[in-house]
Amino acid sequence: MVRLTDKPRRTCIDCGVMYEPSGVRQQRCASCAAEHTRKKNCEYQRAFRARHRSPEEAERLQRRAWRLDGAKYRAESLVADGLSPSAAAEKLRVSHHTLIRHLSQPEAARRVALLVRDTGEPEQPC
Repeated sequence: MVRLTDKPRRTCIDCGVMYEPSGVRQQRCASCAAEHTRKKNCEYQRAFRARHRSPEEAERLQRRAWRLDGAKYRAESLVADGLSPSAAAEKLRVSHHTLIRHLSQPEAARRVALLVRDTGEPEQPC
């Protein structure tokens, strides 16, 4: 005998926990739904801000990106000259975490290796 009060149970698509849905379209349990909603709201806000950015703010962000790109390229040459990544970051006044992350990329490591080879100095460990 099936009771009318027994609700069917479903499996959450994110965590796999069984839950009782409150609607026919519900796919996530309550805790995963809250996290999913938070992430989607952040995406919507980011897209809205990008669409409604003022020209002054867009120019400021572009100048900041150019400054950071220039610092990364200068850091590559400093590291090729034998300076440690942390010392190069301090000299350029950027975060050493940003610089280490940049130098760990294959393209940056290749450029540093070429700069070291061009100077003729042996490669020094960081």
